[in-house]
Formats: sequence, C-alpha cells, structure tokens
Amino acid sequence: MPSKLATTTLALALFAITGHASAETSLPTAVTAPAFDKGLPRPFFVDMIGANDNHALLRMKPRNGELTYGVLDLSTSCIVETRPTFARVEKLKRLQYPRQNEAAQALADPAVQVELRRYIAFHRRFGLQRDGEFVTSSDFAWSSDGSKVIALGAEAIFRSRDGGQSFEQLDTNMSRVPFVTRDGRWAYYQRCGDPKLHSGACLQNQEIGIVDLGSAAAPRVVTATQGSIAGLDPTGQKLVVVRDDEPLKLVTTHLDPTNGTFARAFTLAAPPLPKHQYFTLDPSRGGKFGTFHHWVNATQSIVEVVSMTDGRVVFKQQRQFVGHDVDDEGRLAWGTVNLVRSFGTTPKGAIKDAGPGDRIGWAPGGRLLVFDNKKDANTKLGDVACKLVRVVKM
Repeated sequence: MPSKLATTTLALALFAITGHASAETSLPTAVTAPAFDKGLPRPFFVDMIGANDNHALLRMKPRNGELTYGVLDLSTSCIVETRPTFARVEKLKRLQYPRQNEAAQALADPAVQVELRRYIAFHRRFGLQRDGEFVTSSDFAWSSDGSKVIALGAEAIFRSRDGGQSFEQLDTNMSRVPFVTRDGRWAYYQRCGDPKLHSGACLQNQEIGIVDLGSAAAPRVVTATQGSIAGLDPTGQKLVVVRDDEPLKLVTTHLDPTNGTFARAFTLAAPPLPKHQYFTLDPSRGGKFGTFHHWVNATQSIVEVVSMTDGRVVFKQQRQFVGHDVDDEGRLAWGTVNLVRSFGTTPKGAIKDAGPGDRIGWAPGGRLLVFDNKKDANTKLGDVACKLVRVVKM
C-alpha cells in the first residue's frame, strides 16, 4: 500500500501549475510532479505565508542552512513539495537605497522578469496578492490574475501592466508596503513627502500614493498625516489607515482610490497612550477581522478581536501573549512563552488548547497550523514530513 506522503504527492501533481497562464507566458504548460527533497535537514524555523483550501505555503529554515519553501497538504498534514528560493528575486529584495538604478536595471533584465513571474505565480497558488515575507526596502504586490504588478526596489516604486514583462518607474521617494486592490484596478503604497529622507522613519511627511494600474497615469499622492497603513478593507478595494492621534481613541479610516479622499470608518476606545508608543490594528488576511493590542502591565496585555466592517468588538482576551493571529471568521490564536504551547478560540471567543508547539498561521475553515518545534539533531525532512506541522481544527 502506498504511503500517505506518496499518495498526496501524486495527487498534488495535478495541482502543481494551475492558475499561471496570464502572467507566465514563457513557462511550459505541461503538468509535472512537484519536487520533494527528502534529504533537507529538519527545519529549525517554520512560518506559514499563505493557504488555499487544500494546501499551505511554508517557509522553512534549518539551524544552519538555506531557506526553502514547503507545501503542506492540509488534509494529511504532510509536506508534499519543496523548492529553493528564487535567487534573482531575493537579490532584488536585498537592494537598499541609494541603489535604485540597480533595481531599475534588474527589473529590465529578462531573466529577472521571468523569475519574478514564476515567483508571483507560485505565491498566487495560495491566494496571495502581495509578498509579505518580512521584506524591507523591496516588496511586491500584484493583481489576482498576475497581469498587474507593483514592484518596490531600493525604496523606488515600479509598475507593470503586462504581467511583469516590462516595468516603468513611478516614484523615487522612500516608499513602503504596496497593496493591490482585489479587482486589480488600483495599487497603494506609503511614501515619504520629503525626498531627502531614506532608509528611516518619516514621521511628519507621510503620504500615500494611489496608482491606476489600468493606465499610464502618474500616481495620485495624498497626505496621510499621523496615520499608518493597516491593509485593505473587507471589500479588498479601500485602504485601511489607522490613527492614534486623538486622545483615548483608535480611529480607522478608509481611503477611496477613485477620488483620493479619506472617510472615517469606525473608532475604538483606547487606554492612555504611553510616550514613544503607538497603537495598531492588524487585519486578518482577507481584511474581515482585526486585532487591537494594548498592554495592561509588563506581562499582561489585552487583545480585542474587532469586526473590520463596523468596528464591533467581538470578544477580547487578557493574558500573556507571544504573538497572535486572527482569521477571517474571527478566531484568535496565540502562543505561550518559549513557544511551548499554542491556543486558539472559536469565532465567539471560546478557548481551545491546540497542543504543544508554535502556532504559525490560519488556513481557511478555522484550521490552525502548529509547528512541532522540537530540535531533533540530524533528522531529515523526509523522516518528519507528516509530523512537522499539525493542522488543528478550531
């Protein structure tokens, strides 16, 4: 009888290259079995980047070794595919200001363009529309079909309207965190209004650029005052910007790309803000719920789960959190000190024990992924492929 891992690997072959057509015109169309390197060392670190209904995309790194990707079958909890990182894309990510000319040259290189299209297609398999891999000066966001791309290289912004086959530079001011709307029509990014400021904080001159991805128009620039970008609203069309400059309030506003205006969406009651600190509201992957976190004392904090539609506080937890994540149905997950154990809730706030290990993210349908972070010496990935990450239904 074939093993659980072998069965799921064969099943995944039919999934390996779906959804890539419009943005990857240079790729072969034949379906090939996914690669799985069983000889890789057991990961010391695992993070979940994204997930669709059937599979989750993982980043894995051993204690001493190279970062790799893994694909987890959510029905069996087995890793069924591995692949190395994208070398040219990673090199582009590492470019820092003032190397904007190098970023422009890289994005004009056909080899970089092909690899970037492959990179985007790989991430699109898991429902992603932006990079989100702990990047700094460089970042990427794209439309759901991959036909429109925003690339951020060495703090400069570039636009592609042909699926990453050519790029035009739009801005050289210090830029951050690009987002593309769900319909692929608009993109947003945060920029500094002072062209002399780079590679640091821009506290007094924050602006937001709005890019029309269907035309060659220059970005529309609007003032963001004291706000910071949180993500997209539940419709995936408007930008969520939060402010904590009003006493005892956290104000959430929506930026409309069609006219460049902000509208007050909702306000949350907030405790007094300590000096040199700020409040944030962190949305779920689909923008339906958010977490408002604030400290009670040195060890205890409160996390409120908030509806990003109307600002309603669904429930709150007070405890010692080590990281926390909320899913698109309002479930909250967190870890304990030293990543010993993971916990989650139902959408109404009832707590469930997810067992030992480190929570690494939510898959659709209330499935919490928990990484077994035991540090087994000299263990190969093939030996623990179905034991490394647990899928816990919450």
